[in-house]
Amino acid sequence: MRRLSLQLLALLMMSGAVRIVTTADTFSTYLLRDALLVALPAAVLFAWQSGSWRPVAALRRVTRLSSVGQLLWLTGLVCLLTGGVGAGFSPLDPGSGFANLAANLVWGLGFVLSVAGAWWPGAAIDYTPPAYRWERDARGQFVRTPIGGVQAEPLSPTSKRGAWGWALAVVMLGVVLRFWNLAELPAGCVGGECIDGLRLVDGQMLTFSQPGAFNFYERLAHLLLNFTGDGVLSLRLAGAGLGSLTLVIFAGVARRLTPPIFVAPALLLLAVNPWHIWASRVSDGWLVPALLVTLALWLVLEALAHGDVRWWTMAGLALGLLWVEAPSLRVAVLLWSGVILGGGLWIGGAWRSRMAAMGGALAALVGVAAPMFLAGMLSGAQAGDSGVGAQWAQAATVAGALLRPDVTLDGALAGSGLLSALVAALTLLGLGVLVRSVRQHAALVIGAGLLLAVAASLTADLTVTAPRSLLLPSLPLLLTTALLALDRLLTMLVQAWGRLVRPAQLAAATGLLLLAILGIGAARFAGALNAMQGAGQGSLPNEIARFVADQLAAAPQAMTGALQTYVVPAGVLNHPSMRLLAGAAIEQGRVQRLDLATTMPYAATPPGDVIYLVPVEQSQVLDQLRQMYPDAAMANGAPDNAWTLEGRRALFSVLTASRQTILDSQALHLLAYRGSEARPGAADLDGVAPAFPLGWQSFPPLSPPFYAELTSSLSIPEAGMVMFSTDIAAGSLMMKLDDLLVLDTQLGLTQQTLALAQGIYRLTVTYHSGSQPADVTIFWQPSGATAPTPLPSTALHLPVLTDAGLLGDYREGGDANGMMLTQRKDRVIGFDFGLAQPFNVHWQGKIGVTRAGEYLLATLSDGPNQMSVDGMLVIDGRTGVESDPAADNAYHEGLIYLAPGWHEIELRYTPQSDAPEFRLLWQPPGASPSALTGAFLLPTTGEVSLADKTPPPAPPLLDPALGDDAFALTRAASIWQPDVRIPPTNLEPLPLETLWTAGAGCGAGENQLNAPHGVAFDPASGQLYVADAGNRRVQMLDLDGGFRGQIAAPVFEEPVDVAFAPDGALLVLDAVAGPLYRIGADGAPVALPIQTTFYRPRGFDVGDEGVVAVADTGGGRVVTLTAEGVVQSQFGGIDTLLARGQPVDTLLGASGLWAVSAEDGRLSNLSIDGGLTAVQPTNTIDGPQLAALPTGGLVVSDPLRRTFTTFAPSGKPLQQFVYTEQLDTPTGIATLALGDQLFIAASDTRACTVSLWRMAVSQLR
Repeated sequence: MRRLSLQLLALLMMSGAVRIVTTADTFSTYLLRDALLVALPAAVLFAWQSGSWRPVAALRRVTRLSSVGQLLWLTGLVCLLTGGVGAGFSPLDPGSGFANLAANLVWGLGFVLSVAGAWWPGAAIDYTPPAYRWERDARGQFVRTPIGGVQAEPLSPTSKRGAWGWALAVVMLGVVLRFWNLAELPAGCVGGECIDGLRLVDGQMLTFSQPGAFNFYERLAHLLLNFTGDGVLSLRLAGAGLGSLTLVIFAGVARRLTPPIFVAPALLLLAVNPWHIWASRVSDGWLVPALLVTLALWLVLEALAHGDVRWWTMAGLALGLLWVEAPSLRVAVLLWSGVILGGGLWIGGAWRSRMAAMGGALAALVGVAAPMFLAGMLSGAQAGDSGVGAQWAQAATVAGALLRPDVTLDGALAGSGLLSALVAALTLLGLGVLVRSVRQHAALVIGAGLLLAVAASLTADLTVTAPRSLLLPSLPLLLTTALLALDRLLTMLVQAWGRLVRPAQLAAATGLLLLAILGIGAARFAGALNAMQGAGQGSLPNEIARFVADQLAAAPQAMTGALQTYVVPAGVLNHPSMRLLAGAAIEQGRVQRLDLATTMPYAATPPGDVIYLVPVEQSQVLDQLRQMYPDAAMANGAPDNAWTLEGRRALFSVLTASRQTILDSQALHLLAYRGSEARPGAADLDGVAPAFPLGWQSFPPLSPPFYAELTSSLSIPEAGMVMFSTDIAAGSLMMKLDDLLVLDTQLGLTQQTLALAQGIYRLTVTYHSGSQPADVTIFWQPSGATAPTPLPSTALHLPVLTDAGLLGDYREGGDANGMMLTQRKDRVIGFDFGLAQPFNVHWQGKIGVTRAGEYLLATLSDGPNQMSVDGMLVIDGRTGVESDPAADNAYHEGLIYLAPGWHEIELRYTPQSDAPEFRLLWQPPGASPSALTGAFLLPTTGEVSLADKTPPPAPPLLDPALGDDAFALTRAASIWQPDVRIPPTNLEPLPLETLWTAGAGCGAGENQLNAPHGVAFDPASGQLYVADAGNRRVQMLDLDGGFRGQIAAPVFEEPVDVAFAPDGALLVLDAVAGPLYRIGADGAPVALPIQTTFYRPRGFDVGDEGVVAVADTGGGRVVTLTAEGVVQSQFGGIDTLLARGQPVDTLLGASGLWAVSAEDGRLSNLSIDGGLTAVQPTNTIDGPQLAALPTGGLVVSDPLRRTFTTFAPSGKPLQQFVYTEQLDTPTGIATLALGDQLFIAASDTRACTVSLWRMAVSQLR
């Protein structure tokens, strides 16, 4: 009982070690170190208390082969070697077709004969091994221990039959788990299943097949394809079959390592292992190496148990097959074979028989491997991954992948790693058992195989081969190690409780408990994998393909009059799953690509209803379709049960436009007026006209004379030269595309050829009939056409769509000057229309805003990109993405102030992935972040004013306090990290008159300043006080610029700002010595009592009631204090947006508490949590300052741009100082209103001067 208790304690310790890695928020290599410190003593304790482990002895041994068997065996080995060498050399000789065939036949015959000879009946003996052995217990005393760790009772024939019955039940459970609902679960295609399904049908090599290998998986799938006719199903059936066969062979491994009554619990380790179940259901090609590892391990264990030539021959054949089938494991297989055969020479038995057995095994291994080895060596190919220079840094990643879901690199595989916590703990404990039992050759074989298999994975690229596949050949060895720990636990359990409870019952109870633990984990694992597959991007093409295939199957093709057309994204149309499930429909044109001006709107005569399948994340595309077909039926499939197929189809929306709806929309909108001119809102006829030609000579819409206006959306399906013409016999006609004049018969312009981009244009045709109307026809000759034809109805669409989006130039490769591929009017920026890579795109146009303020513009893309607005670079995403094409989409953002109107915008983008991804995002002032849709964009490079076109209304405000429809502050998010910040520019100039500039250079002498900073006017005397920070004093100047005196004191270290209290006293802020000083009547500074401390404050302000607001720059906050120094409120703090910006000054204004930050240039109204970038970001030493204006607004200095800007009480920028040549680094700013005169003073920190300007208060905006 004591030993069992200590074993359970070791198991608990090991579980804790595993939890150190699995429960941490994020994975790091130090977690493995900490876990190892706990796991090592746990493994030692477990091995110490487990006693010696021995494999189960064989009860039958073949002493020698018969004469016939020896003849067949030797002949087979000779043929295997000879044929193998011949098959290896013959591929290099072009004329060796017959020789190659003969060599392969001899090689195959040798394989069959060697197996037949080894198993030909020979002399054998049956014997019963000893029931007990002597061992030392924990006290060092000799005790008699049953062989296998159990009493004789469980080894009786009756109990053995019952044990194998339970084992068979476990095997059947594992088979059911691998085959159940195989076609539907997981849904669609996983990974490259669809690609391999197509390759299988086309007779091509599968993606995971290896040149020079037998490729058993591919051969089995081809065989099954003859019966199923379904490529993906054949692949899955092959995987499930191989996985089930692995389970059966693993039963043989368990039989050799543990007594029969323990085999069923041991089999559960693999039967309900979610990692192996998933691999068996998703066509994982690494199942074959895993199967061959299990087979080789079983045969080696049998050879060690029986010690005869037949098992050693079979083991050699299995090792040879493993070497050929797994090129990346070949070095590991050779080393493992060396360990096996070298140790086999030292097992018991006659030396001659041992040499014969090892020779047979070696000959079998070499004979099987010879064809591939010689062919690869003589052709100069590598025999396998040598492992030299292995990436040992991957060891931590591999270990983490076994334990954690976030280290698998191919997506989180449910809530655990590749091994469950219990199995991982048993595996680690089993390592201790292996070390203690290393003298047992079986233990050495298992340990060496595990070490070499894991080491081989360290040389592979885990971004190419997922850990769940690469580590699959190690799984049988990992579970075998766990089996040893389970055997030791059960052995101790039987020894402790075997006299009270039958051992078979203990084993059954343990098996049920293990099934419950592992079964729950497996169910959770499978459910999470299915949910992951349903929610992931990879499942979208699969689900759309399934939906289309189901619909096509439900609609009989004989009903040609009711054929439906399915329109899907380009990425889905080109996906192997769609080609696999609906390839014939694609060729028939029943499945088409979603693209503007071809299928959106539908620019053809549909045979039936048109069904658009749009991914839910492509909301802009869906919005466009709703605008085109407002009456179309829409279903987004919001599921009640996410586990159902319908639930997974919520990944996309289904919009059905009936055939009649599409035909009705292919027309012209007609407004007709009696007379010769239009009367807006008073049309005599408002209707729909069919396509050209219009037979108005015989059937005019109104009695002549009349004026008609025809409008529609015109689809240009391909970029290029398009010719338009007309031949009306009477009246006058004018045609426009958007705002471009194309035809005008009055001007004699009856034909014109234009270079047009692919896209949708607003077509406008006006016609004056005169007294005798004529037939009206517009002809066109699009790119690729040979002759003009009347403009067809299929190119027209109602309702008329507003112009939106940007003009995109698509060029070959990554060169912006590369060959033009196409030009498009992209209504949805970043829409993937299936253009083959590589390419780059340059979008141009306008962005329209109606609300002034700061705009956050952002891009989310998979490749380098740039954005410029009004010629200013806002986003520079050219670095970081192209260096790692496999990285997640990169996000870049920038801030810019925009006034109402249309602004030039340019975008450049070069995709880096197979599925291009580019999205435009923005956060308008006062609003929340959202997608920047094409409605706010205009595909034109010409001048556009608000009078020409009004942008859509601004998005709603988050808070009315932020502003209104004309202007609003922006509520910044703490996650903001803009690359570029562009403050307001091109504002109205401040009409300032320069009065003087004081300061005789930088220094400490008379009339000199040194790094002057804050300035303030004395309201009573009008004198200007300057914080002469570099000279540790405060200087006083008259309004005429003369120096009046100074205030200096030993306590001053860096006086940075000055202000006047309501009682007229001067307050000084010192950034180093102490927070605030009050200058007394005698000129001596007195420190004010303050309830808090500050770190390097740079600015402050005093309100009318004596409230003090301090910019605690180093503390990243703004603090308000009462006149007595008591903390009133606090804004910002560590790791806040205000702290990152570093506040440097404050202003207690009429509209709230304002603060300006240096490092982000942000002006913030802290009272309402709104702001904007007001100045160019700078450092905190030369940071901006604030001052109040008599209008209730404020003025902000801008050191880097050498200017200052006035703002309204709302925060809207109004006017700007334009004489920037007068300043170097203006920091301190102060104002003084005397009657209608406004004086503005500014200190120049680097020029060591103070300047004064004057203007009329009435001139402030």
